[in-house]
Amino acid sequence: MPSKPNPLGTDPRAEAVALFAQEGPAVAAVLMDLVMPVMDGWATMQALASLNPLVKVIAMSGHTPSGTAPGSLPNLKAVLTKPFTTAELVHTLIGVLQAEPAPAGPRAVAPGRTPSV
Repeated sequence: MPSKPNPLGTDPRAEAVALFAQEGPAVAAVLMDLVMPVMDGWATMQALASLNPLVKVIAMSGHTPSGTAPGSLPNLKAVLTKPFTTAELVHTLIGVLQAEPAPAGPRAVAPGRTPSV
């Protein structure tokens, strides 16, 4: 899918990594898309981990590529498959912040919850 042109000629991911470099210690978790133009999710996760090895990442994607299970990459704590509900996002974020094991399965859902269909 082609990306929209950026009138400033900058890469929002690179800008986000630069901001994280400044504000990283104050960031509890990062929610990011895996598939993006220029700097993809994998490169972004590696850049974030190099700045803060303890950063917790929740990835989201319209499709879940192989190798994206929580724990498959440093700092990847959960993967949300789009579309997801606000409740699923909130439960996943709470679970990650409380350092609960990342939910398994096709949708990231807090422990004890079942995914909506």
